[in-house]
Amino acid sequence: LRKVLIVYNAIQVVFSAWLFYEACAAGWATHYSLRCQPVDYSQSPTALRMARGCWWYFFSKFTEFFDTFFFIMRKRYDQVSTLHVIHHGIMPASVWWGVKFTPGS
Repeated sequence: LRKVLIVYNAIQVVFSAWLFYEACAAGWATHYSLRCQPVDYSQSPTALRMARGCWWYFFSKFTEFFDTFFFIMRKRYDQVSTLHVIHHGIMPASVWWGVKFTPGS
C-alpha cells in the first residue's frame, strides 16, 4: 500500500500544480481581478480554458475521496473525522453548483 500511496500523492501533486498553472494562465495572473467581476459567458478561448480548468477541479474532488479509502485501508480510523467526511461529501456538490451554472453560455 505504501507504493500506491506514493504514486497517488505524486499524481495529486502534479495534478494540483497543473490546475494552479491553468487557473493563473487562464485569467488570475493575466486579466482577472481579485474584486468581484462579471462572469465571462463568451466562447472565447480564455473563457473556455477557465471553464475547462473548473471542470477538472470538480473532477479532482472525486479523486480526493481516495484519501478516506487510504485512511481506512491503513486502519487510521482516527483520521476519518466528522469534519473530513463532511468536507469530502459537501465539496463535490458545492463545486458542481459552480461549474454547472457559471461557465459558458
